[in-house]
Amino acid sequence: MQSQRAEDAAFFDMVHETVQECGLLREVDEVDEAGGDRRTEQRISFEATQLIAPFDGKQLPVQADFRHVQFLDISTHGFAYLDSPKPCYEYVITLFGNLPFRIFAARVMHTLETHRPGTYKVGCQIIKRVSG
Repeated sequence: MQSQRAEDAAFFDMVHETVQECGLLREVDEVDEAGGDRRTEQRISFEATQLIAPFDGKQLPVQADFRHVQFLDISTHGFAYLDSPKPCYEYVITLFGNLPFRIFAARVMHTLETHRPGTYKVGCQIIKRVSG
């Protein structure tokens, strides 16, 4: 069984590979409403359209459940994307990169309305990689 550090390193390698495929590599610094950083690990800007679907934690969504969303950033433990309306689900499945997709389950940790009314920045924590 891989250690958490090895899993993190493998995931971060995958993130860099995916971002480089899209030509979007640049670091970002973001703070929460109180002025403090919510995440301690490095995150990178990931302004790319990805597929996402609500997840009930048990049965994987079907193809028709997935829709395109605009991702903002990604790190070894999570990601952020824009959504409208405000998500009413606790978990998501996301498909990263190009075929064959890298599939991850994540938990919605917070939502913050953006300067565009009705549009929310959604922060998610990755729970696990899902084998496809």
